[in-house]
Amino acid sequence: MEIKRFMAPPYMTNAYCIYDPENKEGLFIDLTGDMEAIHTWLESEKITILAALFTHAHGDHFPALAPPWSLTFPWFAHHNAVTAFADPVINLSGYIYGKEVAYTQVKAFNESCKQQIGNFDFEVIETPGHTAGSVCFRFGSVLFSGDTLFKESVGRTDLPTGSRVILKESLNRLFSQWSEDFLVFPGHGDQTSMETERRVNPYVEVEK
Repeated sequence: MEIKRFMAPPYMTNAYCIYDPENKEGLFIDLTGDMEAIHTWLESEKITILAALFTHAHGDHFPALAPPWSLTFPWFAHHNAVTAFADPVINLSGYIYGKEVAYTQVKAFNESCKQQIGNFDFEVIETPGHTAGSVCFRFGSVLFSGDTLFKESVGRTDLPTGSRVILKESLNRLFSQWSEDFLVFPGHGDQTSMETERRVNPYVEVEK
């Protein structure tokens, strides 16, 4: 499994492509940024995208304008995020892009936390707080944390459907669920690890 990161200004949002270099199939996590450059990279690597997964529905984590190629595969999010994708007030697209953006084709994950798309097995972990529909994705020992968890920080909670109290509860569940260490790829900033954040993140209040 390989991971390719794309960074989208001005908020330096991380979009990731997780892919199998052998069968050339992949998934996007929070598809956003320079869509032309991303498409050029996909074509050069001959990667077929099976789906796009979204950690939440803030406009900096989805494209201002989805080109036709990005709509040839399904988009998935938590059911609360699906609602936000279709509501420019909640997804903040007017503030972020200077125009309102709504996507109504986004599908909700099924109710099971365990998912499979192609040869990719992963878990959808509900972590509300940054938004009502925020989730993390765990692929084996890799966690894509969206804006729930950053390197030595967390996402803000003063935006629509955010809650500081609920985010703390989500972090406690997240860090109490596993004892093993995972690599963490956040929605902004550099990668980190669960063990590092357990030790140094001031917002993580579980037992150090």
